[in-house]
Amino acid sequence: MRLKNRGFTLLELLVVIAIIGVLATIILASLATAKARSRDTRRIADLKQLQQGVENYFENNGTYPITSDLTSLYPTYLASAPKDPSGGNYAYAGTVTTYCIGTNLEASVPAGVGPSSSCTISGFDASKGAYKVGGP
Repeated sequence: MRLKNRGFTLLELLVVIAIIGVLATIILASLATAKARSRDTRRIADLKQLQQGVENYFENNGTYPITSDLTSLYPTYLASAPKDPSGGNYAYAGTVTTYCIGTNLEASVPAGVGPSSSCTISGFDASKGAYKVGGP
């Protein structure tokens, strides 16, 4: 009596493992892009929140904050300081009549949020920057 050899060959197992590896790589790459876009969306929302706080400060004081860390906004104009999702702070440069808030984005810069030639903050890449500019 002869037994039939049942099971997978080594070649079949290697092909299946290779296919699973390729699919896992594609999924992880897509997930990393989605996470970067999510962090950028939060950064842009934080810039809008900071811009609102700076504008409220201007309405009450007649000048924009001059300090680079925006501590004068808390807690009167903003409940707390928004933090960059990567752990850093947002950059701010202000004079009495103008201001600029900025951050670097990881993914591509969305329309209407890009860098401004009138806004320069040291340490930020203009090609990946998101800036909010204010003043008369």
